[in-house]
Amino acid sequence: MSTGSPLFLVVKRLRRRPAVAIACGYLMAVILLAMLTPWLGLMAPDEVHPEIAYATPQLSSAGEIPGGVLGRDALGRDLLSRLLWGARISLLSAAAAGAVSLLIGVTWGMVAGYFGGLLDEVMMRFVDLLYSIPFIFVVIFLVTVIRGMGLDDGQAGLWVFFVVLGLVYWLTMARVVRGEVVSLREREFVEGARALGASPGRILIGHIFPNLVPIVIVTLTLTVPRILLFEAFLSFLGLGVQAPLVSWGTLARDAFEVINPVSSAW
Repeated sequence: MSTGSPLFLVVKRLRRRPAVAIACGYLMAVILLAMLTPWLGLMAPDEVHPEIAYATPQLSSAGEIPGGVLGRDALGRDLLSRLLWGARISLLSAAAAGAVSLLIGVTWGMVAGYFGGLLDEVMMRFVDLLYSIPFIFVVIFLVTVIRGMGLDDGQAGLWVFFVVLGLVYWLTMARVVRGEVVSLREREFVEGARALGASPGRILIGHIFPNLVPIVIVTLTLTVPRILLFEAFLSFLGLGVQAPLVSWGTLARDAFEVINPVSSAW
């Protein structure tokens, strides 16, 4: 590995910051476990065994763990299986919604920033208008419309929910990209491409977009965790992932229903 390669520089920086290295390793482990969940031989997350409800992870004399590694919930479902399958859906929601926000935000910001003028004013005032509305109200409205249209059932409903999340998280990306494009559109390489007769689409895709990649990546890494937390919050409220599917938000809701914070504290 060359000492000047990007990978070498990343490894060098991680060595200087062990806490960051540990966090990255933990994140990679969670993602890997989520990806391998179907091949781990676990019970189905919706498999019910009421006879062993709330079973604790105690090792039997035969070397078996009837309650599973993490125990059972109120319906006797394996919590380890639900935790890992929930990780798959929660991480998938963050990735899918992040992709939607990336596509809309980058396109919106590039068009507004490059053409400027009245178009820029109208597009960015629309962004400001959406910013003034709390995200939770927008999501409740969109979820209500989707359920009214009967699009919230099964896997299709799950993907529609991912799109809804992306539709409320593209605003920051659009603002950041627009500001960067405004500074890039007057640069010499853009003026040169314009003088040679390049079309606006060619300039945006071939000359401006490559210079946006670093700032887009940084913005996306800040957006994806926010989407992950927002999905868990919505699922906790019953507005997101619906049974029999499971996510980290639905797990928190199920736990909250059986945990008394007063008695737990004592």
